[in-house]
Amino acid sequence: MAIEKMLLVHVLGKLDTMDAAFERVCIDEDFHPESTMTFLEDTKGYASVTQDNPYTPMLQALDELSKSHAPPLRLTPVTSPVKYDREGLRRFVDQVSEEFKALDRQYRALKEDISMEETFIAQLSHFTGLNVRLDEVFSCEFIKVRFGRIPRDSYPKLQAYEDNPYVMFFPGSVDATHYWGVYFCPREQAEEVDRIFSHLYFERLRVPGVNGTPEEGIERFQKKLAEDRKRLTNLINKIQASWKQEHEEIEKAYSFLTYLSDAFDLRRYAAKHGTLFHLIGWIPADKQDAFFHRFDELDAVEVVFEPPEEAPREVTPPIRLKNRWLSRPFEMFVDMFGLPDYDEIDPTTFISITYCILFGIMFADVGQGILLFIAGLFMYKKRQMAIGPILMRTSIFSVIFGFVFGSVFGFETTLDSLYASFGLSPFRVMEPDNITLILVASIAIGCLLNMVAMVLNIYSGLKRRRYADALFGPSGAAGLVFYGSLLAAGGLLFLTGSNLFSLPYVLLLIVLPLLLMFFREPLGNLVAGKPKIFEERVGEFISGNFFEVFDFLLSYLSNTLSFLRVGAFVLVHAGMMKVVFVIAELFSPVGYTIAVVIGNGIVACLEALLVAIQVLRLEYYEMFSRFYSGNGKPFLSIRSSKSQSQ
Repeated sequence: MAIEKMLLVHVLGKLDTMDAAFERVCIDEDFHPESTMTFLEDTKGYASVTQDNPYTPMLQALDELSKSHAPPLRLTPVTSPVKYDREGLRRFVDQVSEEFKALDRQYRALKEDISMEETFIAQLSHFTGLNVRLDEVFSCEFIKVRFGRIPRDSYPKLQAYEDNPYVMFFPGSVDATHYWGVYFCPREQAEEVDRIFSHLYFERLRVPGVNGTPEEGIERFQKKLAEDRKRLTNLINKIQASWKQEHEEIEKAYSFLTYLSDAFDLRRYAAKHGTLFHLIGWIPADKQDAFFHRFDELDAVEVVFEPPEEAPREVTPPIRLKNRWLSRPFEMFVDMFGLPDYDEIDPTTFISITYCILFGIMFADVGQGILLFIAGLFMYKKRQMAIGPILMRTSIFSVIFGFVFGSVFGFETTLDSLYASFGLSPFRVMEPDNITLILVASIAIGCLLNMVAMVLNIYSGLKRRRYADALFGPSGAAGLVFYGSLLAAGGLLFLTGSNLFSLPYVLLLIVLPLLLMFFREPLGNLVAGKPKIFEERVGEFISGNFFEVFDFLLSYLSNTLSFLRVGAFVLVHAGMMKVVFVIAELFSPVGYTIAVVIGNGIVACLEALLVAIQVLRLEYYEMFSRFYSGNGKPFLSIRSSKSQSQ
């Protein structure tokens, strides 16, 4: 559970050193910029720094090249100040951009020629049976010629126009829906004949001009098509070879231009006053010395560090989580809910432990757990999916609890010999007595996790000096005593019959905590030393808090019962696998094996998805709601800020 410590840093200097200073600020992307004018809004004489970024056109040119070629360009981080030749960069970008644009123009022209030739071949193929020279047909001075197609059901209707000697259609080929062919007519009759064929749904086709028959035209276009395809292959090889040769230098230029562009964009956050500039932002506290020494060569630049407490109240430090390898993948779930405030606890370790345990209980199967690990490994290694490492960790607990329940791909007797060697017997999920035990145990797990969440809330509230929530809130000390006392007395009564609900017990451990929760706001104000204890009228306070306390009681009940889904999914898994085996037994031995394999695949995929969602729901709604707000803002460098805005 760690949130990286931050420092507020002021970078000040002369305007003529601003570019050099901002380039040093952007090194390693460990600077989170703030709007400097927000800090200086009450100070006269400061103005924003606005200017068009001169590196944008060059970056856009390289971006366009990268989208058209593989491998794409990767950004190489800049780790130290670098001297550069701006004009040299511009010339290099112009050169490679023009070189590849010329090749791209040739590529597009060849693709268009090939597409046109393929179209012409397809068009001419419909008229190969006409046995006419197209050049002679199109050279007719007094006759109009129309190539095209007519629907099959319209073709017989031509007989209705037998009296008109100019309505004649000569089919060349036929397909499932149309006759393809040509009709002729004198120029003076063209309008009437076109109208008749239009009523018959004739679709005209523009046939390319060819010297000779359609067959001869197809032969010439096929020859030209083969030549152009060969030229295209050679051009593609040339482009790939050129890109491979230039790729390293282009990638260096792209990375450096991106770095310079990021540094220039810091002007949007800076302020100027006369001949001076001022930039404010956050850096990780452990980077203080390295950040300070970046400016050793710039005598006209001053760097000042301040602790977060000295920042204006409306400006909160950004959050960057810092967790160990085992729990780091679960930062994704924390980020989905919302990052913690700077003075709040980081719940990543908590969710990594509880999520794995709950998932393992609800998806308890040795064989399917191993398959889940393989799937997670594939997602992580081959697809770079963030969920992959999470599945790998949760699958380990699935295997562990699979051994507890004795389930291997749904077979509950596979491990009997292993248990017998240790003098043990497996836990049979579907036995009546065990069903009750599973449901009661799931409630007990929920009670335990709810109390752990309350303890975390107490710690977090005291750390943040929110005494009303920490001491007197429903998830604070008063709520913990109330909830724990009810559970202790109720559990003892259920298990042993002993009754702890005596008058002193009820008054001290149930009624008194309820009263403290009822008066949590005035008591919190009193502990915090605020002059005004009641922030509203007493009557309004009493009526409003009565319903709030009633809502607290309902939340205790609903949060506790919600954990029944843990036991329910244990039973669901066993029940679904029983259904798979019942269906499999309807087939022959080979069919039985196939049915079991398919059934395991369906159950594993469906249940893994449902369990993942249900456990996340328990984390967010039943546990996070008791101790966590998730209102923090992420740590974003200038590059990350631009990526999120796009």
